[in-house]
Amino acid sequence: MADTKSPRIHLSVDQIPEVKDPMPVLKLESPVVPSEDRLAEMAKAVSPQASFRDMNNGAARAAYDGKRLVALANLKTGESRVFPSLESLKPGRQLAERAKAAAERILGERELFPYDGTAMVPVSPVTLMGSRHSRGEQRTEPGEYLAYLRFQRQVDGVPVFGPGTRGMIAVAADDSVHGFAHRWRTTVPSGENLEPRPRAEIAKAIVAQLGTSEKTADVKVDKVTLGYYDSGRDFLQPVYRFHATVASRPTKKHKLNPADRHVFGYVSLSDAPEALPALGAKEAKRPGPAKKAKPAEPPPPGDPTVGRYVVRNDTDEWVTSANEFLGGLMLARGLFGGPIPFTDSQYYWAEPRLFVSQKESFVDSVNIALNEVHGNWWYFTTRDNADDGVSLSSIPSTGYGGGAGGSLAYWIIHSCEVVPTQTDESTSFDVWWNIFNGLHAVVGYRTEMWIDDDVTGPFGFFIGLGAPVVPAWLSEVAGNDSYDDGDTYHDGNRDIDEPMGRASAVVVCGHTDDTAADVAPLPRPNCLAEWWFNN
Repeated sequence: MADTKSPRIHLSVDQIPEVKDPMPVLKLESPVVPSEDRLAEMAKAVSPQASFRDMNNGAARAAYDGKRLVALANLKTGESRVFPSLESLKPGRQLAERAKAAAERILGERELFPYDGTAMVPVSPVTLMGSRHSRGEQRTEPGEYLAYLRFQRQVDGVPVFGPGTRGMIAVAADDSVHGFAHRWRTTVPSGENLEPRPRAEIAKAIVAQLGTSEKTADVKVDKVTLGYYDSGRDFLQPVYRFHATVASRPTKKHKLNPADRHVFGYVSLSDAPEALPALGAKEAKRPGPAKKAKPAEPPPPGDPTVGRYVVRNDTDEWVTSANEFLGGLMLARGLFGGPIPFTDSQYYWAEPRLFVSQKESFVDSVNIALNEVHGNWWYFTTRDNADDGVSLSSIPSTGYGGGAGGSLAYWIIHSCEVVPTQTDESTSFDVWWNIFNGLHAVVGYRTEMWIDDDVTGPFGFFIGLGAPVVPAWLSEVAGNDSYDDGDTYHDGNRDIDEPMGRASAVVVCGHTDDTAADVAPLPRPNCLAEWWFNN
């Protein structure tokens, strides 16, 4: 075992890939921006009425269908997106094979990923499934609606991680691309090569980051992978990426067996030419105690209110994620002149009463609520990873939304497994009938996820520009490189091994493409739809 000086952190030096020779640092050059013709073709496939306009003083081009963002190209960074209209799709068959064929065509064209000595390799597709349930009727059989395929950049076979490189397509039954994520800068040798540090030093650097976790937890490093990191700034630099499971030891205070936490992080091969993200405390605004909300003047029409509720006594990665979400919303408005203003209405440490006995003053008093919490099927904790839990079945039958005298339109549950679907359990719709009472949609995960998966910031940014909430959530998770390693865990609910990071959503039928500006309350639904990624 590594000399960790901490018997609770389990890491063997043998888990760290041995690097014998120096590895090159690559310099990032100008961004590659997809042609407007290509973006227009994809935008028209999603919405024939979409039209492009300038944003951010000409630094970006965006296609809108009314107020709904369909496509965006940031001409400065090269980052581009196309968001599908799920309501307009018809189910198909063998969509994964169609996505693979589309990926081959795109790679062969070389327009999006020109040759520079690095490679883009297709990752196995995941299929977006959908099912509907009308009151008093049978649920529809799950259908295939889109196949999402990620491209992984590699340097001499070594994977590239980080926000600076993106590649993803979502292919429909008609073989057209309805979802797209792209960010690519060509590289040249920087002339710098990093001499690898001894593996024992790498182990100590990993342990130093993991040492910030709960002192009563056992930390097991599951694997260490050699990679490159693309921050989107100046370099592709060689790194080690480590995945770890943090398992708290049960104590008398715990009402339930504590849930495992899953985290990952990076350490440099040697002296990092650019700073890398690090686990542990971050300099960020922290939530406050949830005091009784004071009556306030309602915000102007079209100005959604936002509430963020973060689990207490746990890793600061939850706090970071909550701040990144708000930061994305504010960036969309402040830098890009996004069409939706947002009011940061509540930012509190989570407690059960915020969701149950005092919901009218808290979660149901805002239009958009974000939970940063631990969870399991239809359940989440509000203190550490085992205590002060909220079962969705305990939410009063008045539910959330305008029909309950509240305001909640979108509930974002950034947590493991809280939103299982038809592929998991045949009764998956049942708990939601009482909760939806004006609510438009709930988004989350049907499997376990990484706490620090870096999904909430970009998701906030794109819905702030008017991207449809449910498609934006599904696309951001599917296109995020946090989930392309094939990592699995053993799920106790189904007693099978499941992949990490399978997103899911429950939404009122006919409202899957609603935007964050669409906060008018809906009546009690007669039909709900589930969307999810298969295994």
